[in-house]
Amino acid sequence: MLNMVASQVPTFGRIFVVMDPDDTDEENYQRMQEVIDVDPNGQLRFFTSLESAYAATESNNNDVILLDANSTHEIAAMLTVAKNRVHFIGMDGGERLTQQGAKLNLATAATDAAATVTVTGTRCSFRNIKFQNSGTHTNSVSCVIGAGEGTLYKNCTFQKLSDLGETGVSDYECRDDSATFLDCEFGFDTLAQTAARPTLRIKASGSTLMKNCKFRGCTFVAASTSADKVHVTLENTSSIAFYNTMEDCNFINSIVSSMSAIAATVAVASYASSVQGSLHFINPMTNAASFSTTSDQWTIYGSETAAAATTGLAVTPS
Repeated sequence: MLNMVASQVPTFGRIFVVMDPDDTDEENYQRMQEVIDVDPNGQLRFFTSLESAYAATESNNNDVILLDANSTHEIAAMLTVAKNRVHFIGMDGGERLTQQGAKLNLATAATDAAATVTVTGTRCSFRNIKFQNSGTHTNSVSCVIGAGEGTLYKNCTFQKLSDLGETGVSDYECRDDSATFLDCEFGFDTLAQTAARPTLRIKASGSTLMKNCKFRGCTFVAASTSADKVHVTLENTSSIAFYNTMEDCNFINSIVSSMSAIAATVAVASYASSVQGSLHFINPMTNAASFSTTSDQWTIYGSETAAAATTGLAVTPS
């Protein structure tokens, strides 16, 4: 286990293991409980809730939290990751582009929480985790809200599974500073959205806004009955700064007849007359009719054509 952690976080502090309390009858739970004892200073290292494990971490110590990948970890309220350099790893072997084994979800749908997780710390990382939010409270707006600096997400999924008919919510709300997203999946196509709800919303909060973010190999997916569905949207001209990139990313609106889900008109949408910040799409792919028709400060690079509206469109084989 230490070798696995070292391969992901070369210089790390303490290691904490979180197991689902519903799995006490399983052999791996019992083995972990025996092996992961208190440390020489008396610090508990085996936990049955993510909240208690996170409370035990120390900011800037590169502490690592390992999440059992056998079932869903339920949290009672939104987890705000405000400490710096804390690392979360789902123990499912890694490299999954979808259906990660370690799942994180709000326990009660009516909880007053903006998201399942909000990140405001510096240089934190998340690997092999499926984030879900089924919250129904009026303040529930996203699955994860990113507002930290230098955050890394690798092989993670983000799903806001509720409010399917609300345009004011998203699967991920981005105001990250210099975040990296590698091989992540945003959204889902197992439920039909009935409104033009964005998958990723770029939205500032005060002076905290998206800047210098990098996405590589990510997929944005939905099943929507609205042709006005977009996967990436810019809330206003003050929500983005500097340059940001999305490289080799897919933007898919699944066509599912049983859900009346249809193809989208455009995949991504900038804000009209945007004058600051830029978002660059390199080799994108979409099944929307146009990739982008409002692309102020946004540029699209692809092999099909130089026109922003048609770059990266899927083509039916002849």
